[in-house]
Amino acid sequence: MIVKSHKEDLLDYLINIYEKQEKDNSIKDYTPERIYPDWKSYKEIHTTAKNYIRRIDNDWKKYYVGTDIIKKPHKQLKKLDLDTWAHQLIQDNNMTKKQYYNATIIMRQALDYAVDLGIIAENPFSAVHIDGKRMFRQEKKNRCYAGISKK
Repeated sequence: MIVKSHKEDLLDYLINIYEKQEKDNSIKDYTPERIYPDWKSYKEIHTTAKNYIRRIDNDWKKYYVGTDIIKKPHKQLKKLDLDTWAHQLIQDNNMTKKQYYNATIIMRQALDYAVDLGIIAENPFSAVHIDGKRMFRQEKKNRCYAGISKK
């Protein structure tokens, strides 16, 4: 029961409740797929490096489009979901550490963006840890001294 001394106060109170419910319902529908264009626009205004944005877009198409993880609402993304996704991503693509970090910058920073928007309270991806010695493909570095390569 809601009691207000004036009809206008009651109407204002009810309108606020319905607006909050509407906002909460729209937040429930936020997914990585839905937030990506907004996050990318946000990212573009923070850099002048066009190639960086192009690489991010290419990584989105290569590693995210068509996957189930981008359809899952932010509020339902748990550490275990992201951990499984990240490890599977590394294995499926035989990734180096650098490739992994470049590919996951989208998920990591888009979830930080969702925190900033108030969609989620904290970024669950920050709890995901990868054992680099066991997971990543090692790159052999070609050492070159004064034009002479050592093998």
